[in-house]
Amino acid sequence: MSKLLVTAWMGFFAFVIGAQARTAVPVAEVIRQMAAQSLPRQDQALVFGYDSLQSCLYSNDHLSVFRHYCYPVGSYPARAYTVISPELGAIYFYEEDLGDTVLREIAIEIFPDDLPLYGEESFAGWKIKDWNGLFSFFYDAQNAACWATNYSRYTKQPEARCYQDDISNYPAWSQEAMAIVSDVNAWNQILETLLQQTP
Repeated sequence: MSKLLVTAWMGFFAFVIGAQARTAVPVAEVIRQMAAQSLPRQDQALVFGYDSLQSCLYSNDHLSVFRHYCYPVGSYPARAYTVISPELGAIYFYEEDLGDTVLREIAIEIFPDDLPLYGEESFAGWKIKDWNGLFSFFYDAQNAACWATNYSRYTKQPEARCYQDDISNYPAWSQEAMAIVSDVNAWNQILETLLQQTP
């Protein structure tokens, strides 16, 4: 069955039965699973959505981590990581020094419930070019996503929101994520763990 047909059927099915909350894996569980893995470096290239700086891919047969802005090596005002697996979905960690504040953000870019829409059961052995196909697919699909940030560029305030979903469906996740982005020490611990796994 083609990916387009699968997407259409899933959309129709969701419309018929009504919107249901997806699985928002706790941030602590994402970090626990990621930190427990051996993640050899597999690839380095431009990732979909990043136009100038390359990302490095660290992965095994079960889980992958992208360290964005990894090449060319330098000092950049932003740090970003994507953790992705069939069980976790795609979780994005982003920090940027805006001068007057440091923006911190955690986002569920792809829920694990939505990953099967791409039609792949395993991501084992994938290189960045393979992942770019998946990222492009979900960008065009405009799938649901949720985020928590200490500083919204639009409201200039902390916020937790969703796109194509309602943040009220994920009270535990939004409370945990907001607590992390609001606590510099908790945030730095997570980024240090991510860096240790992606040297």
